Amino acid sequence: MNYNYGITGDIASGKSTLSNFLKELGFKVIDADLISREVMEPGERGYELVRAAFPQAFSKGQLDRKKLGDIIFSSPYERKRLDSILHPLITEIMFERAGEGACFHDAPLLFEAGMDKNLKRIIYLSVDRDSQLDRIMRRDGLTEDQALSRMASFDYPREEKLRRSYVIENNGNLEELKEKLIIFLEEEGLI
Repeated sequence: MNYNYGITGDIASGKSTLSNFLKELGFKVIDADLISREVMEPGERGYELVRAAFPQAFSKGQLDRKKLGDIIFSSPYERKRLDSILHPLITEIMFERAGEGACFHDAPLLFEAGMDKNLKRIIYLSVDRDSQLDRIMRRDGLTEDQALSRMASFDYPREEKLRRSYVIENNGNLEELKEKLIIFLEEEGLI
């Protein structure tokens, strides 16, 4: 029997940290960002599809991730176009790799990709706006305007995500986050 759970949340909310805690506890975690990089390796299907759709993001036959990011974060249409290419590939691979037992799928665009339909329960990490802005700027080396643009780029209604998820507020320290995760795992009968 397999139990697929989701991890998603606000940008810079601590999804990777939560995933690492789960791995430390022995749970299988599949990271959508890592798979998105795999499907975007030269010669892979995602790479070829993106090259055909966004030739301006390639220089000398190589993907320029910064150019692609600038394109998709400046235009909701272009972001949706990229998502429509990559989400089906990434989702298929994630569920193929799940296997037996409890598996957590760390996917920032979980709802946008339609993955929620195949999950037992979803953890949504939420963070206050000021902490989020600070984390993005420090983590990614962005200006405030660039960080705000990335924060505003997600169009699936946040309120709907919150309504359909087990919400963990992550405005505190690492120990508080770990304690909240343990409560979730106990409620699910996973520990």
